[in-house]
Amino acid sequence: MSCLDINLCPGEKLYNVTCNFSTMYIDYECNSNTCMRVDGTYDCCAIHPYYCRQPLESLFRTPTIEPSRAINTKMCNKICDGESKLYTCYWYEKRQTDNLCIENNKEYCCFENRTECCSTNQTYMYIAIGSIASIIVIFAYYLYNVKKSHQKIVPAKEASEIFV
Repeated sequence: MSCLDINLCPGEKLYNVTCNFSTMYIDYECNSNTCMRVDGTYDCCAIHPYYCRQPLESLFRTPTIEPSRAINTKMCNKICDGESKLYTCYWYEKRQTDNLCIENNKEYCCFENRTECCSTNQTYMYIAIGSIASIIVIFAYYLYNVKKSHQKIVPAKEASEIFV
């Protein structure tokens, strides 16, 4: 026996629909077009099972106004306790947000070892190395073609021999 109301769903109906499943790291859940029967299976008021489910994350993930990790508002001198403090990382590094503090309206990171605040961003390194390698290859190719296409002009004979 279907759980769908004939008055609310006069069109196409699907019975025994699977809408709670996971695939490719995405969890799906039944949406408002479905209803659960007494035996635990789902019926759906749609023409295709695609319209019976929605990604699970769309139900629970909502944007937040505040940051997900609170920054310690205490003075860095009290928190760092003799450790070094760092304001920025190098261009190829990613800043860790685990141990931030505020001083003079700037965020600092307390550390004993630099890797606690800045970790190497491998994507930037691959881009930089790839760009340098590409420039070297293009330059070598250009030099090879310039030397190959430009040949030294050598006169075939003396001018007096040509006009004889």
